[in-house]
Formats: sequence, structure tokens, C-alpha cells
Amino acid sequence: MSSSPGGTLVNVTEECCIEFTSSSRHHCPTYVSDTAGRARSRISRWSVFKRIDLGFSIAATAAVLWLTWVVLRSSFDTHPAHIANLLIFWLVLTYLALPRIHQVLTSFYVPDYFIGRTRNGDGLLGDPVNLALLGSQQQICEVMTQAGWCTADPITPRTAWHTIAATLGRHSYPTSPVSNLYLFGREQDLVFQKESDGNPANRHHVRFWHVPEGWCLPGGHHVEWVAAGTFDRSVGLSAFTWQITHKIDENVDTERDYIVEDVQWACPEARHRVIEGFSTSYRSRNGGGDNIVTDGHLPVIDLREVPSHTTRMTSDTPATGRPRPASLVFGVILPLVWTLCAGTSWMWHHVVTGDTSGAQLSWLPWLGSASLPIAWVLGTVMMGVLICSAVATWRGHPRGRVIFEAALLAHIIITGMQIEASTSHTMTSMLTMMCSVLALVAVTSQRSRQWSAQTKAAALKLQESESCKSETAGIKSSDDGYLAAEQVDVGTRRVLAPVLTQSTNGTRRQTVAHKTGAPALRQFRDGQRHIVS
Repeated sequence: MSSSPGGTLVNVTEECCIEFTSSSRHHCPTYVSDTAGRARSRISRWSVFKRIDLGFSIAATAAVLWLTWVVLRSSFDTHPAHIANLLIFWLVLTYLALPRIHQVLTSFYVPDYFIGRTRNGDGLLGDPVNLALLGSQQQICEVMTQAGWCTADPITPRTAWHTIAATLGRHSYPTSPVSNLYLFGREQDLVFQKESDGNPANRHHVRFWHVPEGWCLPGGHHVEWVAAGTFDRSVGLSAFTWQITHKIDENVDTERDYIVEDVQWACPEARHRVIEGFSTSYRSRNGGGDNIVTDGHLPVIDLREVPSHTTRMTSDTPATGRPRPASLVFGVILPLVWTLCAGTSWMWHHVVTGDTSGAQLSWLPWLGSASLPIAWVLGTVMMGVLICSAVATWRGHPRGRVIFEAALLAHIIITGMQIEASTSHTMTSMLTMMCSVLALVAVTSQRSRQWSAQTKAAALKLQESESCKSETAGIKSSDDGYLAAEQVDVGTRRVLAPVLTQSTNGTRRQTVAHKTGAPALRQFRDGQRHIVS
């Protein structure tokens, strides 16, 4: 490795001597199967909640496919309102059915470890990782801002509509949102973009991920950030889901080199080196079906010399401080609003007006055929279970989310049986079915499950840290006033420091006690310290 006059690090090919060894064995080797190790690996990978999550994800996929068929079947009618179902069919197919199928299938065959490729929200392989960096988050933001890059807006209905309007109207939107890609089991930490010719359809964009603590690139190269940069050339349909999305230029190496040159032009303190042959050169497709071609080299940009007054960001941000994903908010609020509306309508028809013709407007349509007291009890119980489990899901409780998903699935099955049993289904039953399916798909989405798991893990970590804090207890003898201080671990009740006590005859003694089992009950009698298990 040497330095050029401009200060840029360049590669120098080094030949290393590989030493070969011969075998010293004098007998035939015997293969020993590690059955216990395989069992431990299988248990750690497929925990109870992971199995339950996978089961509800598959059930949501089946519900989406059935809903797609119902909508398509209703569009065969020549009625204008039913012909409009073709648009609903396309929306359900492209934004619900196909993505969920990809999510379920890719959870089995797409690797979840680092292979130099990101993953999109459907689990498909996304853009390649073609950059690495050394430096803090503040240094990256300062350098990218100096180079004229803008931070992308989060994906919301408002920003999505603004992007559509800007693309159709061909006017500038420099902070248009960028779709999420996933690496290390989470979405990008930073994302920057730069428009080309003032058109949001053509833009440079790069996503950054902070690597886990102690993580190194293959080959033992230490970096702090990895990034994926590509250039959007147009807007089109995804080849795998038929969704409207940006289409990228296949020459991802050109965008990679442009980012490196742009950073060094804006900030002369930035240096870089290249890890040649980081991966084999290949031609493939990303999650949208676009071709990508790369030579496999990986530039490493060093920003540690860039002036900054902010410490390095760590990736251990508590999940409890992270905002709830939009999918979870939508999946919890939608059935609650529909339940309150349906319950109010049911009470109006059955209690106020005495008319039972509106029975099918309730959250559970079969309550209309039951007697009034039974309907009251069943309706109250079901609404109570739904509301309580929804609140638990909102707070990130895994068991509450399971109950909430089970309640949604039960309603989907009941409503589906009624739709299939009747010769014609009303718009109310279709809307009820769609609300339940949409809610179940939203709650079982990857981002919702990830947020719930991170929230639970953060809560356990916080509880563990609080239980492991040492508390100082002062014990004062009743006879001579000797002060005895002890360090007690709150979690295991282990006494960490000697305890000085005063006996009745005035002689001092030192007692060291250790309790590692269940919490001990400490009693103080006549200045003596006793530990009773």
C-alpha cells in the first residue's frame, strides 16, 4: 500500500507465500455427527415466536390470495361498479399478494447474513454493497452536504403523492423519498440523493448502514459504515411485483466511482483506498428486476480527518425510542376504527330503532342472528379482546400481538365463510373483509415484527441493566454505631463487598456472604445481620 502525491491511497499488489502442510494422521478419519449442535442451532433459529410469526405470515398470504380471487371474480360482471374492481384487483395483487408471497418464500432461501447484497422489503436481493467508510455520522453528513447531496424525506402518503406529482409534472423535488433496503436485519441509517437535471425520475442516491460492533468485512477489513449507491434513470414497473418504482442504471460501478470522486472533490481531507477483488465480478438483477453489473471492487473512504465535533454513532440505539412503523400504526388503528363504527351501527339498529335489517353491519355479522343478550355478551367480549390485544400490540408486547393476529384471522375466516356461502356479497362484507386482511398483512409485515422484537429486546435489556446495578446499603449498628456498607447485586442478590457488623459483646467481626440463587430475605435483629434464604 502506498500514497500518491494527491494523498489518495492506492493499491499495490502484494504476493504472499502460502505454506502447504502435509497430513500426519496414521489412521483413517472417522466422521462424527454433531447431533446436539444441530439441535441447538435449530432451536435458536426457530424459536416459538418465530414459528408463530411465520404461521401468521403464511395465513395472511393465503388471505390476500383469496381476497385477490374474490375481487377478480366480482370484476367479471358487466356492471360499471364491478368493472372498477379491476383497478382494486391490480392494487391488491401488486401491493399485497405478490410482495407477501416473496416475503414468505425468501425467508426460506435468501441468506440472512452479509453477502455483499442488500434486501428490499419483499425479501428479494436489492442493490449491491459497493462502498465502505470510516468516520462518524456527523462527518458523513457534513461531507455529503458539502458535495451537494440532500437527505431524503421519509416515505409518507404526503411525500409519495408529492413524488408522483413532481415526476408527472417534471419539476424538481430534491428531497423525494427513497425506498427502504435492509442490511444487518434493519433498514438504512442514512440516505442521501442528488437530482440530475432537476427531474426526480433521474437521481443519484446512496444508502448507509452502520456496521455492528466488532464486525469486519470478509477478509478482516475493519470499516464503520457500508453503503449502496445507484443511479435512477427512469420510472417504471417492477418486474417481480408490477409496482411503480424507479429503474436503476445497470452500471453501478459508474455511480460508485462518481460518489468517491464527488466526496473527494468537496472535501480534500477525505482519502480512499480500494479493496480489489472484494467479490467476483458478476451480472445480476436487483429487487425491481433491473440489471446490475459490477467488477467486485470495494472503495473504502476514510473521513476520520474531516473536522467534526460529534462523537461516533453507535448502532445500539434503544428500540423503545424508535417510532412505530406506518404498517403497525395502520394495522392497529384500522380494525379499531372499523370495530367502533360497526358496533355503533349495530347498537343503533338493535337498541335504538329496533330494526334488525342492519345486523350485517356489525364487526361479527353472525351476531345479528343471535338473541339480543347473547349478541351483547359475545360482542362485548370480542370487542374487549380486540381492543386489549390492539393496545398490547401498540406497546410492542409479543403475546398481545399474537392474540391480535389470531382475532383478525378468526374474523377473516368467519367473514370468508359467509361470503362463499352467499350467492352475492354486499359492499359492506367486502369492506369488512378488506379491512381485516389489510390489518393482518400490516401487523405481520417485516417492519412490524422487527419493531416488536426490538422493542421487547430493548425492554429486557433495560430491565437487565437496572437489575444489575449495584445499590449501596448502609447498616448502622444499634450498640456502638459502626457503619457497615455492602454492595448488593439486585438481580442475583449477591453480596459484593464485606459487611461489617457489631456483635453484642462489642467485638467487631467481618462477614462475607454470597447468595446466587433466589432473592434472599434480609433480617436485622439486635444489630446482627442474618441472611435467610
